[in-house]
Amino acid sequence: LGAAINCGGAGPTDSLLPASLLKLFGDNQVALPGSLLPESLVVEVRDQKGNGVGAIPVVWQVTGGGGTIAAANSTSDATGRVAAAWTIGSAGSNTVGATAAGFSVTFSATGSTVLPARLSIQTPPSAGQSGVDLPTQPVIQLLNGNGTPLSQAGVNVSAAISSGSAFATLGGTLTMVTASNGRATFTDLNITGPVGNYTLRFSATGFTQVSSTAISLSTVSGRVPLIDMGSRTYFGFDGGLYQSGSNTIPAGHAAAGSAKAHIITPLDTNGSPSPTGKVVLLSIGISNASQEWCDVLSFPCNAWTFTGQEAQDPAVNQTSMVVVNGAQGGSTAQFWDSPTDPEYDRVRDNVLPHFSLTEAQVQVVWLKTFNADPTVSLPSSQADAIALVTQYGNILRALKVRYPHLQQVFMSSRIYGGYATSGQNPEPYAYETGFAVKWVIQAQIDQMTNGGTVVDNRAGDLNYNTVAPWVAWGPYLWADGLNPRSDGLTWSLADLESDGTHPSTSGETKVGTRLLTFFKTDPRSACWFLAGRSCP
Repeated sequence: LGAAINCGGAGPTDSLLPASLLKLFGDNQVALPGSLLPESLVVEVRDQKGNGVGAIPVVWQVTGGGGTIAAANSTSDATGRVAAAWTIGSAGSNTVGATAAGFSVTFSATGSTVLPARLSIQTPPSAGQSGVDLPTQPVIQLLNGNGTPLSQAGVNVSAAISSGSAFATLGGTLTMVTASNGRATFTDLNITGPVGNYTLRFSATGFTQVSSTAISLSTVSGRVPLIDMGSRTYFGFDGGLYQSGSNTIPAGHAAAGSAKAHIITPLDTNGSPSPTGKVVLLSIGISNASQEWCDVLSFPCNAWTFTGQEAQDPAVNQTSMVVVNGAQGGSTAQFWDSPTDPEYDRVRDNVLPHFSLTEAQVQVVWLKTFNADPTVSLPSSQADAIALVTQYGNILRALKVRYPHLQQVFMSSRIYGGYATSGQNPEPYAYETGFAVKWVIQAQIDQMTNGGTVVDNRAGDLNYNTVAPWVAWGPYLWADGLNPRSDGLTWSLADLESDGTHPSTSGETKVGTRLLTFFKTDPRSACWFLAGRSCP
Protein backbone atom coordinates (compact mmCIF):
# COMPACT_ATOMS: atom_id res chain seq x y z
CA LEU A 1 0.00 0.00 0.00
CA GLY A 2 1.17 3.49 -0.76
CA ALA A 3 4.37 2.66 -2.61
CA ALA A 4 3.57 3.63 -6.18
CA ILE A 5 6.49 4.06 -8.52
CA ASN A 6 5.17 7.04 -10.49
CA CYS A 7 6.20 10.37 -9.00
CA GLY A 8 4.56 12.79 -11.36
CA GLY A 9 1.04 12.90 -9.97
CA ALA A 10 -0.90 11.55 -12.93
CA GLY A 11 -0.78 8.03 -14.23
CA PRO A 12 -0.02 6.98 -17.82
CA THR A 13 -2.18 8.85 -20.33
CA ASP A 14 -2.27 9.68 -24.01
CA SER A 15 -0.06 12.68 -23.14
CA LEU A 16 2.85 10.23 -23.00
CA LEU A 17 2.32 9.16 -26.63
CA PRO A 18 4.01 10.83 -29.64
CA ALA A 19 2.09 13.90 -30.75
CA SER A 20 4.55 15.71 -33.02
CA LEU A 21 7.91 15.49 -34.79
CA LEU A 22 10.05 18.64 -34.85
CA LYS A 23 13.12 19.71 -36.82
CA LEU A 24 15.66 20.99 -34.33
CA PHE A 25 18.93 21.47 -36.21
CA GLY A 26 20.60 21.00 -39.59
CA ASP A 27 18.08 22.47 -42.04
CA ASN A 28 19.06 24.73 -45.01
CA GLN A 29 22.80 24.04 -45.08
CA VAL A 30 25.11 24.57 -48.08
CA ALA A 31 27.97 22.27 -49.09
CA LEU A 32 29.91 21.07 -52.12
CA PRO A 33 28.01 18.45 -54.17
CA GLY A 34 28.77 14.96 -52.86
CA SER A 35 30.09 16.20 -49.50
CA LEU A 36 29.03 15.66 -45.90
CA LEU A 37 27.06 18.53 -44.38
CA PRO A 38 28.94 20.20 -41.52
CA GLU A 39 26.04 19.75 -39.09
CA SER A 40 23.98 16.65 -38.38
CA LEU A 41 20.23 16.67 -38.86
CA VAL A 42 18.37 16.43 -35.54
CA VAL A 43 14.68 15.75 -34.94
CA GLU A 44 12.74 15.42 -31.70
CA VAL A 45 9.64 13.32 -30.98
CA ARG A 46 7.34 15.06 -28.50
CA ASP A 47 4.15 14.22 -26.63
CA GLN A 48 1.19 16.58 -26.42
CA LYS A 49 2.74 18.35 -23.42
CA GLY A 50 5.91 19.11 -25.36
CA ASN A 51 8.06 16.53 -23.58
CA GLY A 52 10.48 14.32 -25.52
CA VAL A 53 9.40 10.71 -26.06
CA GLY A 54 12.06 8.00 -26.15
CA ALA A 55 12.25 4.63 -27.91
CA ILE A 56 10.29 5.78 -31.00
CA PRO A 57 11.62 4.48 -34.38
CA VAL A 58 12.60 7.21 -36.85
CA VAL A 59 12.92 6.46 -40.57
CA TRP A 60 15.17 8.66 -42.75
CA GLN A 61 14.89 8.77 -46.55
CA VAL A 62 16.61 10.81 -49.26
CA THR A 63 13.78 12.40 -51.27
CA GLY A 64 15.64 14.67 -53.68
CA GLY A 65 19.09 15.30 -55.15
CA GLY A 66 20.57 11.90 -54.41
CA GLY A 67 23.16 11.47 -51.68
CA THR A 68 23.07 9.27 -48.59
CA ILE A 69 21.77 9.53 -45.05
CA ALA A 70 23.35 7.77 -42.09
CA ALA A 71 21.32 7.85 -38.87
CA ALA A 72 23.37 7.89 -35.70
CA ASN A 73 20.60 5.88 -34.08
CA SER A 74 17.32 4.49 -35.33
CA THR A 75 15.15 5.26 -32.30
CA SER A 76 14.70 8.41 -30.23
CA ASP A 77 16.78 8.69 -27.06
CA ALA A 78 15.50 9.59 -23.59
CA THR A 79 15.10 13.22 -24.66
CA GLY A 80 13.13 12.24 -27.78
CA ARG A 81 15.97 13.12 -30.16
CA VAL A 82 17.55 11.37 -33.16
CA ALA A 83 20.56 12.62 -35.17
CA ALA A 84 21.59 11.73 -38.72
CA ALA A 85 24.59 12.59 -40.92
CA TRP A 86 23.71 13.67 -44.48
CA THR A 87 26.02 13.51 -47.49
CA ILE A 88 24.28 15.52 -50.21
CA GLY A 89 24.21 14.47 -53.83
CA SER A 90 23.93 16.83 -56.82
CA ALA A 91 24.29 20.57 -57.21
CA GLY A 92 21.15 22.51 -56.40
CA SER A 93 18.29 21.34 -54.22
CA ASN A 94 18.63 18.27 -51.98
CA THR A 95 15.97 16.97 -49.57
CA VAL A 96 15.66 14.35 -46.85
CA GLY A 97 12.53 13.23 -45.03
CA ALA A 98 12.24 11.94 -41.46
CA THR A 99 9.16 10.00 -40.31
CA ALA A 100 8.17 8.83 -36.83
CA ALA A 101 4.84 7.63 -35.42
CA GLY A 102 2.99 8.89 -38.49
CA PHE A 103 4.54 12.37 -38.41
CA SER A 104 6.98 13.66 -41.05
CA VAL A 105 9.37 16.57 -41.57
CA THR A 106 11.61 17.53 -44.50
CA PHE A 107 15.15 18.91 -44.42
CA SER A 108 16.63 20.90 -47.32
CA ALA A 109 20.22 21.52 -48.36
CA THR A 110 21.92 23.13 -51.35
CA GLY A 111 24.81 21.72 -53.33
CA SER A 112 26.99 24.61 -54.54
CA THR A 113 30.55 25.22 -55.71
CA VAL A 114 30.34 28.71 -54.18
CA LEU A 115 30.35 28.16 -50.45
CA PRO A 116 29.13 30.74 -47.94
CA ALA A 117 31.28 32.10 -45.16
CA ARG A 118 31.22 29.85 -42.12
CA LEU A 119 32.27 29.44 -38.53
CA SER A 120 35.00 27.10 -37.38
CA ILE A 121 35.86 25.93 -33.87
CA GLN A 122 39.45 27.01 -33.30
CA THR A 123 39.55 25.73 -29.70
CA PRO A 124 36.89 23.10 -28.81
CA PRO A 125 35.19 23.17 -25.39
CA SER A 126 36.28 20.48 -22.98
CA ALA A 127 34.46 18.05 -20.70
CA GLY A 128 33.18 19.61 -17.49
CA GLN A 129 31.00 19.43 -14.43
CA SER A 130 27.36 20.37 -14.19
CA GLY A 131 26.96 24.01 -13.21
CA VAL A 132 30.70 24.72 -13.37
CA ASP A 133 32.45 26.78 -16.09
CA LEU A 134 33.96 24.50 -18.74
CA PRO A 135 37.71 24.16 -18.07
CA THR A 136 38.54 24.87 -21.74
CA GLN A 137 36.39 27.60 -23.22
CA PRO A 138 35.63 27.57 -26.98
CA VAL A 139 37.23 29.92 -29.48
CA ILE A 140 35.35 30.44 -32.78
CA GLN A 141 37.02 31.61 -36.01
CA LEU A 142 35.35 33.26 -39.01
CA LEU A 143 36.20 31.61 -42.35
CA ASN A 144 35.37 32.49 -45.94
CA GLY A 145 33.82 29.93 -48.30
CA ASN A 146 37.22 28.50 -49.17
CA GLY A 147 38.15 27.98 -45.54
CA THR A 148 40.53 30.95 -45.23
CA PRO A 149 40.37 32.82 -41.89
CA LEU A 150 38.65 36.21 -42.05
CA SER A 151 40.07 39.11 -40.05
CA GLN A 152 36.74 40.75 -39.29
CA ALA A 153 35.90 42.38 -35.97
CA GLY A 154 32.46 43.11 -34.54
CA VAL A 155 30.60 39.92 -35.53
CA ASN A 156 28.31 38.54 -32.81
CA VAL A 157 28.79 34.81 -32.30
CA SER A 158 26.21 33.03 -30.12
CA ALA A 159 26.34 29.68 -28.35
CA ALA A 160 23.49 27.26 -27.60
CA ILE A 161 23.07 23.62 -26.62
CA SER A 162 22.74 21.55 -29.79
CA SER A 163 22.22 18.10 -28.32
CA GLY A 164 21.89 16.52 -24.89
CA SER A 165 19.24 16.51 -22.19
CA ALA A 166 16.23 18.72 -22.87
CA PHE A 167 16.38 19.75 -19.21
CA ALA A 168 19.91 21.17 -19.41
CA THR A 169 20.64 24.89 -19.58
CA LEU A 170 23.64 26.76 -20.95
CA GLY A 171 24.93 29.48 -18.64
CA GLY A 172 27.50 32.24 -18.86
CA THR A 173 27.95 34.90 -21.54
CA LEU A 174 26.25 33.29 -24.53
CA THR A 175 27.23 35.87 -27.18
CA MET A 176 30.77 37.08 -27.80
CA VAL A 177 32.03 39.60 -30.40
CA THR A 178 34.89 38.78 -32.75
CA ALA A 179 38.16 40.64 -32.36
CA SER A 180 40.21 42.04 -35.23
CA ASN A 181 41.56 38.55 -35.99
CA GLY A 182 38.02 37.29 -36.59
CA ARG A 183 37.92 35.20 -33.41
CA ALA A 184 35.22 35.12 -30.73
CA THR A 185 36.60 33.87 -27.42
CA PHE A 186 34.11 32.60 -24.84
CA THR A 187 35.05 32.91 -21.18
CA ASP A 188 32.46 31.46 -18.82
CA LEU A 189 30.17 28.95 -20.58
CA ASN A 190 28.78 26.22 -18.35
CA ILE A 191 26.18 23.48 -18.76
CA THR A 192 23.82 22.69 -15.90
CA GLY A 193 21.97 19.40 -16.35
CA PRO A 194 22.04 15.62 -16.07
CA VAL A 195 25.23 13.70 -16.73
CA GLY A 196 25.85 12.63 -20.32
CA ASN A 197 27.15 13.94 -23.62
CA TYR A 198 26.28 17.36 -25.02
CA THR A 199 27.22 19.38 -28.09
CA LEU A 200 27.21 23.15 -28.45
CA ARG A 201 26.12 25.01 -31.59
CA PHE A 202 27.67 28.36 -32.57
CA SER A 203 25.95 30.75 -34.97
CA ALA A 204 26.42 34.21 -36.47
CA THR A 205 24.39 36.15 -39.02
CA GLY A 206 25.72 35.56 -42.54
CA PHE A 207 27.83 32.56 -41.54
CA THR A 208 27.12 28.85 -41.62
CA GLN A 209 26.83 27.61 -38.04
CA VAL A 210 29.03 24.91 -36.53
CA SER A 211 28.57 22.35 -33.75
CA SER A 212 31.17 21.06 -31.31
CA THR A 213 32.17 17.48 -30.75
CA ALA A 214 30.69 15.70 -27.73
CA ILE A 215 31.21 17.36 -24.35
CA SER A 216 31.00 14.92 -21.44
CA LEU A 217 29.24 16.33 -18.37
CA SER A 218 30.19 14.71 -15.06
CA THR A 219 28.09 14.01 -11.99
CA VAL A 220 29.66 16.67 -9.81
CA SER A 221 27.54 19.82 -9.67
CA GLY A 222 29.85 21.95 -7.58
CA ARG A 223 27.16 22.26 -4.89
CA VAL A 224 28.13 21.50 -1.32
CA PRO A 225 25.97 19.27 0.92
CA LEU A 226 24.36 21.31 3.70
CA ILE A 227 26.20 19.29 6.35
CA ASP A 228 29.58 20.20 4.80
CA MET A 229 29.04 23.90 4.06
CA GLY A 230 30.42 25.27 7.33
CA SER A 231 30.79 29.03 6.90
CA ARG A 232 30.21 28.87 3.14
CA THR A 233 26.94 30.07 1.63
CA TYR A 234 24.75 29.24 -1.36
CA PHE A 235 23.61 32.47 -3.08
CA GLY A 236 24.07 34.10 0.32
CA PHE A 237 22.08 31.44 2.22
CA ASP A 238 23.73 29.75 5.20
CA GLY A 239 24.30 26.01 5.10
CA GLY A 240 24.20 23.52 7.93
CA LEU A 241 21.09 21.70 9.07
CA TYR A 242 20.46 24.38 11.68
CA GLN A 243 21.27 28.04 12.16
CA SER A 244 24.65 29.63 11.31
CA GLY A 245 26.05 26.61 9.49
CA SER A 246 25.65 24.26 12.45
CA ASN A 247 24.55 20.64 12.15
CA THR A 248 23.74 20.44 15.87
CA ILE A 249 20.19 20.93 17.03
CA PRO A 250 19.92 23.93 19.39
CA ALA A 251 19.75 22.93 23.05
CA GLY A 252 16.33 24.44 23.69
CA HIS A 253 14.77 22.76 20.67
CA ALA A 254 16.44 19.47 21.58
CA ALA A 255 14.97 19.67 25.08
CA ALA A 256 11.52 20.33 23.64
CA GLY A 257 11.91 17.28 21.39
CA SER A 258 12.87 15.16 24.39
CA ALA A 259 9.80 16.41 26.24
CA LYS A 260 7.63 15.36 23.29
CA ALA A 261 9.33 11.95 23.26
CA HIS A 262 8.44 11.54 26.93
CA ILE A 263 4.75 11.96 26.04
CA ILE A 264 4.90 9.15 23.47
CA THR A 265 3.30 6.03 24.90
CA PRO A 266 1.31 3.08 23.52
CA LEU A 267 -2.25 4.16 22.70
CA ASP A 268 -5.38 2.17 21.96
CA THR A 269 -7.49 2.81 18.86
CA ASN A 270 -9.31 5.63 20.69
CA GLY A 271 -6.06 7.36 21.56
CA SER A 272 -6.04 6.41 25.24
CA PRO A 273 -2.89 5.07 26.96
CA SER A 274 -2.96 1.28 27.08
CA PRO A 275 -0.37 -1.40 27.93
CA THR A 276 -1.55 -3.27 24.82
CA GLY A 277 -1.66 -0.16 22.64
CA LYS A 278 0.66 0.92 19.83
CA VAL A 279 2.98 3.75 18.86
CA VAL A 280 2.65 4.40 15.12
CA LEU A 281 5.64 5.69 13.15
CA LEU A 282 4.16 6.81 9.80
CA SER A 283 5.78 7.93 6.55
CA ILE A 284 4.16 10.81 4.65
CA GLY A 285 5.19 11.98 1.20
CA ILE A 286 5.83 11.08 -2.41
CA SER A 287 6.98 7.95 -4.26
CA ASN A 288 10.65 8.31 -3.33
CA ALA A 289 9.66 8.28 0.33
CA SER A 290 7.34 5.32 -0.24
CA GLN A 291 10.04 3.31 -2.01
CA GLU A 292 12.70 4.05 0.60
CA TRP A 293 10.30 3.26 3.44
CA CYS A 294 8.76 0.07 2.01
CA ASP A 295 9.09 -0.22 -1.82
CA VAL A 296 6.08 -2.43 -2.58
CA LEU A 297 2.34 -2.08 -3.08
CA SER A 298 1.56 -4.88 -0.64
CA PHE A 299 2.96 -6.23 2.60
CA PRO A 300 5.46 -7.21 3.83
CA CYS A 301 7.89 -4.49 2.75
CA ASN A 302 11.06 -5.45 0.91
CA ALA A 303 13.90 -6.50 3.20
CA TRP A 304 16.38 -3.83 2.06
CA THR A 305 14.06 -0.87 2.75
CA PHE A 306 13.82 0.90 6.10
CA THR A 307 10.75 -1.08 7.17
CA GLY A 308 12.31 -4.33 6.01
CA GLN A 309 15.54 -3.60 7.87
CA GLU A 310 13.92 -2.53 11.13
CA ALA A 311 11.65 -5.60 11.11
CA GLN A 312 14.74 -7.82 11.16
CA ASP A 313 16.62 -5.83 13.80
CA PRO A 314 16.34 -7.40 17.28
CA ALA A 315 17.20 -4.07 18.92
CA VAL A 316 14.04 -2.41 17.56
CA ASN A 317 10.82 -2.25 19.56
CA GLN A 318 8.67 -4.80 17.75
CA THR A 319 6.13 -5.05 20.56
CA SER A 320 4.44 -1.69 20.94
CA MET A 321 5.75 0.22 17.91
CA VAL A 322 4.40 -0.23 14.37
CA VAL A 323 6.08 1.23 11.28
CA VAL A 324 3.53 2.14 8.59
CA ASN A 325 3.99 3.44 5.04
CA GLY A 326 1.59 6.27 4.24
CA ALA A 327 3.62 7.83 1.42
CA GLN A 328 2.25 7.45 -2.10
CA GLY A 329 3.51 7.88 -5.64
CA GLY A 330 2.41 11.15 -7.20
CA SER A 331 1.46 12.68 -3.84
CA THR A 332 3.47 15.87 -4.01
CA ALA A 333 3.34 18.60 -1.36
CA GLN A 334 -0.02 19.92 -2.53
CA PHE A 335 -1.64 16.56 -1.72
CA TRP A 336 -0.80 16.88 1.99
CA ASP A 337 -1.14 20.60 2.77
CA SER A 338 -4.76 20.54 3.97
CA PRO A 339 -6.34 18.25 6.57
CA THR A 340 -9.18 17.62 4.10
CA ASP A 341 -6.86 16.26 1.39
CA PRO A 342 -7.96 12.80 0.14
CA GLU A 343 -4.49 11.38 0.78
CA TYR A 344 -5.18 11.48 4.51
CA ASP A 345 -8.44 9.62 3.95
CA ARG A 346 -6.54 6.99 1.95
CA VAL A 347 -4.15 6.44 4.85
CA ARG A 348 -7.04 6.28 7.30
CA ASP A 349 -9.24 3.96 5.24
CA ASN A 350 -6.77 1.76 3.33
CA VAL A 351 -3.44 1.75 5.14
CA LEU A 352 -3.90 1.94 8.91
CA PRO A 353 -6.71 -0.67 9.01
CA HIS A 354 -4.32 -3.29 7.59
CA PHE A 355 -2.60 -3.17 10.99
CA SER A 356 -5.82 -2.65 12.96
CA LEU A 357 -4.70 0.90 13.70
CA THR A 358 -6.33 4.34 13.71
CA GLU A 359 -5.26 7.94 13.22
CA ALA A 360 -5.42 8.40 17.00
CA GLN A 361 -2.37 6.13 17.41
CA VAL A 362 -0.05 8.05 15.04
CA GLN A 363 2.55 9.81 17.21
CA VAL A 364 5.61 10.17 14.97
CA VAL A 365 5.89 11.02 11.24
CA TRP A 366 8.77 10.93 8.78
CA LEU A 367 7.98 13.60 6.16
CA LYS A 368 9.62 13.73 2.73
CA THR A 369 7.81 15.46 -0.09
CA PHE A 370 8.40 18.17 -2.68
CA ASN A 371 6.93 19.58 -5.90
CA ALA A 372 6.97 17.93 -9.31
CA ASP A 373 8.38 19.82 -12.31
CA PRO A 374 9.78 22.91 -10.54
CA THR A 375 10.96 25.71 -12.83
CA VAL A 376 12.40 28.48 -10.62
CA SER A 377 15.53 27.98 -8.55
CA LEU A 378 17.23 30.03 -5.86
CA PRO A 379 18.00 32.85 -5.30
CA SER A 380 14.74 34.01 -6.91
CA SER A 381 12.04 35.02 -4.45
CA GLN A 382 9.71 32.85 -6.55
CA ALA A 383 11.92 29.78 -6.17
CA ASP A 384 10.34 26.40 -5.54
CA ALA A 385 12.33 26.07 -2.31
CA ILE A 386 10.72 29.22 -0.92
CA ALA A 387 7.23 28.09 -1.95
CA LEU A 388 7.92 24.78 -0.21
CA VAL A 389 8.41 26.56 3.13
CA THR A 390 4.78 27.68 3.02
CA GLN A 391 3.63 24.23 1.90
CA TYR A 392 5.63 22.51 4.63
CA GLY A 393 4.10 24.82 7.24
CA ASN A 394 0.62 23.93 5.98
CA ILE A 395 1.49 20.22 5.98
CA LEU A 396 2.72 20.30 9.59
CA ARG A 397 -0.51 21.95 10.75
CA ALA A 398 -2.60 19.50 8.68
CA LEU A 399 -0.74 16.56 10.25
CA LYS A 400 -1.60 17.83 13.72
CA VAL A 401 -5.29 18.06 12.79
CA ARG A 402 -5.43 14.54 11.32
CA TYR A 403 -3.25 12.99 14.01
CA PRO A 404 -4.15 14.76 17.28
CA HIS A 405 -1.63 12.73 19.31
CA LEU A 406 1.23 13.48 16.88
CA GLN A 407 4.26 14.61 18.89
CA GLN A 408 7.26 14.53 16.54
CA VAL A 409 7.94 14.99 12.84
CA PHE A 410 11.35 14.24 11.34
CA MET A 411 11.97 15.66 7.87
CA SER A 412 14.33 14.69 5.06
CA SER A 413 15.03 16.43 1.77
CA ARG A 414 15.70 14.90 -1.64
CA ILE A 415 18.45 12.54 -2.73
CA TYR A 416 20.72 13.60 -5.62
CA GLY A 417 18.86 14.59 -8.80
CA GLY A 418 21.75 15.11 -11.22
CA TYR A 419 21.02 11.93 -13.17
CA ALA A 420 17.39 12.89 -13.85
CA THR A 421 16.12 12.40 -17.39
CA SER A 422 12.82 14.15 -16.70
CA GLY A 423 11.76 17.45 -15.15
CA GLN A 424 10.12 15.86 -12.10
CA ASN A 425 12.79 17.03 -9.65
CA PRO A 426 16.24 17.44 -11.23
CA GLU A 427 19.10 19.58 -9.96
CA PRO A 428 19.33 22.16 -8.59
CA TYR A 429 15.83 21.65 -7.20
CA ALA A 430 16.63 18.36 -5.46
CA TYR A 431 19.51 20.08 -3.66
CA GLU A 432 17.46 23.16 -2.83
CA THR A 433 14.70 21.17 -1.07
CA GLY A 434 17.27 20.91 1.72
CA PHE A 435 17.05 24.66 2.26
CA ALA A 436 13.25 24.49 2.40
CA VAL A 437 13.43 21.84 5.14
CA LYS A 438 16.09 23.84 6.99
CA TRP A 439 14.01 27.01 6.83
CA VAL A 440 10.72 25.54 8.05
CA ILE A 441 12.46 23.88 11.02
CA GLN A 442 14.25 27.13 11.80
CA ALA A 443 10.91 28.96 11.58
CA GLN A 444 9.58 26.83 14.44
CA ILE A 445 12.76 27.26 16.48
CA ASP A 446 12.67 31.06 16.03
CA GLN A 447 8.95 31.28 16.84
CA MET A 448 9.28 29.35 20.10
CA THR A 449 12.39 31.34 21.06
CA ASN A 450 10.30 34.47 20.42
CA GLY A 451 7.70 33.42 22.99
CA GLY A 452 5.40 31.79 20.44
CA THR A 453 5.07 34.83 18.17
CA VAL A 454 5.44 33.95 14.49
CA VAL A 455 8.77 35.07 13.02
CA ASP A 456 8.61 33.57 9.50
CA ASN A 457 5.29 34.43 7.84
CA ARG A 458 6.05 32.05 4.98
CA ALA A 459 5.84 29.07 7.34
CA GLY A 460 3.09 30.53 9.52
CA ASP A 461 2.21 29.44 13.05
CA LEU A 462 4.21 26.37 14.08
CA ASN A 463 3.72 26.52 17.85
CA TYR A 464 4.36 22.95 19.00
CA ASN A 465 2.25 23.50 22.10
CA THR A 466 -0.89 24.22 20.08
CA VAL A 467 -1.21 23.85 16.30
CA ALA A 468 1.81 21.87 15.11
CA PRO A 469 4.00 18.92 16.08
CA TRP A 470 7.60 19.42 17.13
CA VAL A 471 9.76 19.16 13.98
CA ALA A 472 13.45 18.48 13.37
CA TRP A 473 15.79 16.98 10.80
CA GLY A 474 15.77 13.28 10.09
CA PRO A 475 18.65 11.92 7.97
CA TYR A 476 20.01 14.36 5.39
CA LEU A 477 20.23 12.36 2.14
CA TRP A 478 21.76 14.60 -0.56
CA ALA A 479 25.30 14.07 -1.84
CA ASP A 480 26.90 15.50 -4.98
CA GLY A 481 26.80 12.43 -7.20
CA LEU A 482 30.08 10.53 -7.08
CA ASN A 483 31.75 13.31 -5.10
CA PRO A 484 31.85 11.87 -1.54
CA ARG A 485 30.56 14.09 1.22
CA SER A 486 32.30 14.20 4.62
CA ASP A 487 30.69 10.97 5.84
CA GLY A 488 31.40 9.15 2.55
CA LEU A 489 27.88 9.13 1.07
CA THR A 490 27.76 9.16 -2.74
CA TRP A 491 25.07 8.60 -5.36
CA SER A 492 26.02 6.60 -8.45
CA LEU A 493 23.93 6.13 -11.57
CA ALA A 494 23.25 2.56 -10.42
CA ASP A 495 21.57 3.89 -7.27
CA LEU A 496 18.76 5.35 -9.39
CA GLU A 497 16.19 3.83 -11.73
CA SER A 498 16.30 4.59 -15.46
CA ASP A 499 14.57 7.96 -14.92
CA GLY A 500 17.44 9.11 -12.70
CA THR A 501 14.88 10.29 -10.11
CA HIS A 502 13.57 7.25 -8.24
CA PRO A 503 15.98 5.14 -6.17
CA SER A 504 16.89 1.64 -7.33
CA THR A 505 17.31 -1.25 -4.90
CA SER A 506 20.78 -0.03 -3.92
CA GLY A 507 19.46 3.52 -3.49
CA GLU A 508 16.56 2.33 -1.34
CA THR A 509 19.05 0.36 0.73
CA LYS A 510 21.19 3.45 1.33
CA VAL A 511 18.24 5.50 2.55
CA GLY A 512 16.75 2.62 4.53
CA THR A 513 20.02 2.08 6.37
CA ARG A 514 20.36 5.77 7.21
CA LEU A 515 16.79 5.94 8.48
CA LEU A 516 17.37 2.92 10.71
CA THR A 517 20.60 4.37 12.09
CA PHE A 518 18.93 7.71 12.72
CA PHE A 519 15.95 6.38 14.68
CA LYS A 520 18.21 4.05 16.69
CA THR A 521 20.69 6.75 17.67
CA ASP A 522 18.90 10.10 17.88
CA PRO A 523 18.15 10.75 21.59
CA ARG A 524 14.66 11.99 20.77
CA SER A 525 13.67 8.78 18.98
CA ALA A 526 15.82 5.98 20.37
CA CYS A 527 13.87 5.89 23.64
CA TRP A 528 10.61 4.82 21.93
CA PHE A 529 12.12 3.16 18.83
CA LEU A 530 14.34 0.65 20.61
CA ALA A 531 13.18 -2.30 22.68
CA GLY A 532 13.45 -2.10 26.45
CA ARG A 533 13.92 1.64 26.52
CA SER A 534 11.88 4.46 28.03
CA CYS A 535 12.01 8.20 27.45
CA PRO A 536 13.32 10.18 30.45
